[in-house]
Amino acid sequence: MPELEMGLAIAAAAALLIPFALWLLRWAQKRRFAKDLVGGEGSVPPGTMGWPLLGEMLDFLRYFKFTNKPDEFISKRRARYGDTGIYRSHLFGSPVIITCSPEFNKQVLGSMTEDGRVSSGWPSNELLGSSSIAAVDGVPHKRLRKHLMEAFTSPKALIAQLNIAELTIVSALEQWVFKKRIVAYNETKAMTFRNMCEVLVSFQSEELLGKMESLYRGLMAGLRSLTINIPGTAFYRAVKEAID
Repeated sequence: MPELEMGLAIAAAAALLIPFALWLLRWAQKRRFAKDLVGGEGSVPPGTMGWPLLGEMLDFLRYFKFTNKPDEFISKRRARYGDTGIYRSHLFGSPVIITCSPEFNKQVLGSMTEDGRVSSGWPSNELLGSSSIAAVDGVPHKRLRKHLMEAFTSPKALIAQLNIAELTIVSALEQWVFKKRIVAYNETKAMTFRNMCEVLVSFQSEELLGKMESLYRGLMAGLRSLTINIPGTAFYRAVKEAID
């Protein structure tokens, strides 16, 4: 009987302490990052910072990767915190602000590209470099965007791209005839990538195209992963390929 009573006492204590410990972890996570989101002043948007280290990544992956219902990630927050159009969270290892209304999105994008007050913080500079258009904000972003628009959307550039695309599409269609049976999704992706390589770096080598596509897939996997640079992770493989 004493052993039974002791076991019951331990179980009762655990039933009380475990929920408290979980609450304490979430509270500590909120206290650690909430002030950073507003620079230590004002109030933060509604939401939760999730768990230490993980944040809300499990919930994010559930809707974006496993159930393929990304809209429900936002709908869940609207139902819980109200249709404010802006929420706080902790994703990919960092505190973040999620905006999901046209007004907030316009304000955020304008701040990033006009005066640089807001930064996306994504993707990692380790993968794309600190001077890529995806990594810079404010005036540098406007300057790079202007050059890119001139290079790819001017009438002369569009005509050249259409000529290249025509040759790529005709070549792909001729190859599809000999294959007799194809997976349209895979073939279309391969054709699009081939066209991109021809437009950007002007090569058509099958061997080099295959290597470039493999590197590109690794890069994209790294961009969508947590920035944890340890062996075995997608980010580590992508960084290694970028360095090599």
